[in-house]
Amino acid sequence: MWPAIRHSLVAAGIDVPETIAQRPGEAGEAAERAARDGAEIVVAIGGDGTMNEALNGLMRVPAATRPALAFVPGGTANIFARALGLPTAPPDVVRLLLTGIRRRIDVGQVNGHFYATVAGVGFDGELVGRACRWPRIGGSKTIHLAAFLATLATYRSPVARVVLDGHRRDMNLTFLSAANTDWYGGGLHIAPGALPDDGRLDVVYTQDLTRIDTVAVALRTFSGRHLQHYKVTREVVQDVRVESDVPLGIHADGEWLGRGQATIRIVPKALDVVILRREP
Repeated sequence: MWPAIRHSLVAAGIDVPETIAQRPGEAGEAAERAARDGAEIVVAIGGDGTMNEALNGLMRVPAATRPALAFVPGGTANIFARALGLPTAPPDVVRLLLTGIRRRIDVGQVNGHFYATVAGVGFDGELVGRACRWPRIGGSKTIHLAAFLATLATYRSPVARVVLDGHRRDMNLTFLSAANTDWYGGGLHIAPGALPDDGRLDVVYTQDLTRIDTVAVALRTFSGRHLQHYKVTREVVQDVRVESDVPLGIHADGEWLGRGQATIRIVPKALDVVILRREP
């Protein structure tokens, strides 16, 4: 849909230099380069992975000269777009880019990597790692379902030290999600009511889930009812540390970041994003 959108922008007298990312990391490099060249808005078109690359490119630029990020969802899940109510139809996207307003949001950071929606440690980190490494055969939903089942069969909740705003909890950690928005993954309502501009992380974690527990919690996340499960805890904090003798899978915005310990924090009011102006 980009050619039609670009045509409308050029017709409105807007200069639209563009880069088509051909390799991992190129979208972030292009966003950083555009920011340093004085762009007022950087438009990222693609999935949440493309958005995450652009975000990290912009965060490498000093805040005083950081342009706004406009995201045009063209991926499978489009969780960031869902959280901010961003349009998908080309005419509405053109309206967004021509007349949209700026909303300043917080940005999460895990081990130095920035994210906009949710970072995960443990079970879902391993799940994302599998899904990202497997061949793209059968569609994203099929791949993630297969990755879920494979992780369910092999994952064991390790002993972990979870430190939330300086308060330590020892547990057999199944997964921990540090949410800047309420949605993530394939429509999972992981942290209902979480806001991307309140200066806080909504942390949802589970302890020592059995396989049956894990399936039950996973199914309930589509409606947000997982928070009623007795092994699920939610806390609102500004920083999180997760440590374990067993390296833990980590992801951010659905992108695999490897295994290890996790240090997560919120960076308040770090980025302007372009959203639709509400009609009176």
